[in-house]
Amino acid sequence: MRSLTVLEKTNIILISYRGELSLSELINDIHVDLTHYLQHQGNRFIIDFSEAKLQFGPHDIQPIRQKFEEFSDRLTFLHVAAIITLPMPTATMLLVGQQVSTPSIQFQAFCTLEAAKDWLLNLKD
Repeated sequence: MRSLTVLEKTNIILISYRGELSLSELINDIHVDLTHYLQHQGNRFIIDFSEAKLQFGPHDIQPIRQKFEEFSDRLTFLHVAAIITLPMPTATMLLVGQQVSTPSIQFQAFCTLEAAKDWLLNLKD
């Protein structure tokens, strides 16, 4: 299950996942979100995986990188903070961050919503 909200008094979009999440579902969601929010340059995203059971691991990050690359030339900037609390998903998201980060895309993993929000609010566009 997936929910989407905008955090009050910020321009941060919070996407929360609960339950099982397959790689194909995540890839589809990335495509939909980036397509929809492309016109809102400057939006920052927090993706909360803390209550999700990821059905993919570090060996599956290539399709995620490719999906971000599809949009990289159309983005002025994109800042994504992932919230992860378990060891293997944390390793996966750290690798995703290394693979997708470019001058226009910044992706970091955090353990709490507060840390993710602080990072996003202190970034310069």
